[in-house]
Amino acid sequence: MSGLSPRLAPLPIAWAISGRAATQMTATETVAIYRAPFACEVVDAGFVENITAVAKSATNHCRISLLNGGTAGAGTSVIATALIGSAATVAALTCTVLTMTGTVAYKKLDAGDYLMLKYTETGTLTPSGFFGSLGVVFGTED
Repeated sequence: MSGLSPRLAPLPIAWAISGRAATQMTATETVAIYRAPFACEVVDAGFVENITAVAKSATNHCRISLLNGGTAGAGTSVIATALIGSAATVAALTCTVLTMTGTVAYKKLDAGDYLMLKYTETGTLTPSGFFGSLGVVFGTED
């Protein structure tokens, strides 16, 4: 097993931003959604925006990005991202799988690092909540 630490299957972690917090988000907002208790690696991510639907539009859509915020929550390395509503209509409560970065170092969180959600809106959308899941593996490969 040279070079690898034994690792378990990904642990699913759910997160949510609902109600008043979501409706008060600005067109560009970054919020903490997870703080790593141990060194870990984000291996997958999904996202649901709780609105009636996002119609295909070149003028009304949003981008969701997960950032490695570091210990202060100020980091900007993109772990995963998805553009929602620009290429196709997204039905209400549909899970969108985020595209993971190929840069392994960005996906690794140290104990105490924050995972940030960055919401960037183009045009006008009215979110009433955000829900998602992460696949996190504790420990890192050597």
